[in-house]
Amino acid sequence: MSESKRLTILMTPEDSWGHINPLHGIADELVRRGHRVVFVLEIGFKGQLRRYGFDEEHVVRADSTGDCNYRIRLMANNCHLMETTDAVDVLNKLGSLLGDNEIESFAVFEPQYRAIIERVDPDIIITDAALKLPAIISSGRPWISVHFWEPLEFHNNLDNLKLPTPGLGLSTNSGNTKQYQSDSVSLDGVYDKLIGKYNDFIKANCPPESIDNYSYETSIRSPYLNIYQCIQELDYPAAHPLPANQLRVENIIRETTEMFDIPVPLNDKTLGKLIYLSFGTKGWCSPKHMTRVINILAKTEHRYIVSFGPFYDKNLLPDNMYGQQFLPHTAVLSLVDLVVTNGGNNTITESLYYGKPLIVLPLFDDQFDIAQRVHETGLGVRLNPFEFTDEELMAAVNSVLNNQELRKRLKTIGQRIRKTNDKKVIADLLEKLV
Repeated sequence: MSESKRLTILMTPEDSWGHINPLHGIADELVRRGHRVVFVLEIGFKGQLRRYGFDEEHVVRADSTGDCNYRIRLMANNCHLMETTDAVDVLNKLGSLLGDNEIESFAVFEPQYRAIIERVDPDIIITDAALKLPAIISSGRPWISVHFWEPLEFHNNLDNLKLPTPGLGLSTNSGNTKQYQSDSVSLDGVYDKLIGKYNDFIKANCPPESIDNYSYETSIRSPYLNIYQCIQELDYPAAHPLPANQLRVENIIRETTEMFDIPVPLNDKTLGKLIYLSFGTKGWCSPKHMTRVINILAKTEHRYIVSFGPFYDKNLLPDNMYGQQFLPHTAVLSLVDLVVTNGGNNTITESLYYGKPLIVLPLFDDQFDIAQRVHETGLGVRLNPFEFTDEELMAAVNSVLNNQELRKRLKTIGQRIRKTNDKKVIADLLEKLV
């Protein structure tokens, strides 16, 4: 701990595990140093982090379901908007719907956050929300922006033709700047509408003397420190060197004592390789997609551990699969030979932390870009979840499993990531900031 002061750090993750878990990793180091970490959680997550030694404060949505599945239900009710091969169409429709929902929730959360900040009196606030609440950015406290999506959105290069438009899964190798321009224009309506609503909310809720200082364009970055999570191999060289107040991190994996024992009969290694089907929040919301993948892989000779979320009946799993709604993610990852995922940044990062090859089936937003980077950097295979044939998926599984050069490369990458002490680097920076 800093010799001069025990800090109180307020952490405000979005209400999904893909955002909570990386902040948990950062919090581990801060608590180890003797600092107090307080998480602000949607009421459905109450008690989930207190057991790890963190304090909790809670906010309640106007239409709260009382459990941690609010976002999953929202996505599930609109999953048909993801079931297309057109990434632009997905962003225009589903992205607009989710953005509107986020802005509407601000009116409910804003007074709750102001009360929490006054009550907790933090020295620093750490937030991973893409759209920042006025309660945070006008609090008078140093605030840190952390970014757990893919880095294209962090680098914010909608107008930078060196990099593709975020959210579309475009190749960085095409050099097709006209395509990048065209796709940026096609998304302008979505972004302009969302940014306009956000800026109106800022003007209505920030103190009058600070209105001119805050907008979407300024709040997306913190003037203090901006952190994004991305494995070195998946980042975009064209975005570097980074400004002094920006930091890329790889290893902020949370520490838990959770264990996982491979159940009988899947613990018999003679039955094939062990593969993790990690569908994640967005995959859970598309039963059509999830059922199709499960049914295809049931025909292979391999064994599967499945994280299937709240909407799938585990009794439908075939004999070569075992699954639960939620699994101890990192414990499972350490045991498997391959990960099949929709490509959330946290799952990708944790998979590479353990040196596991990937097959990515992207459904929405940053998953398209992550899948493309995995593919073009040779760390796995990208398949369109609504276009691949049974044979293509099964062939991809066997091809990746049998790629010995890839396994050697991933082993080296995993070893490097595990040796990286990014949590210490972040904690040092926070202590110096105060």
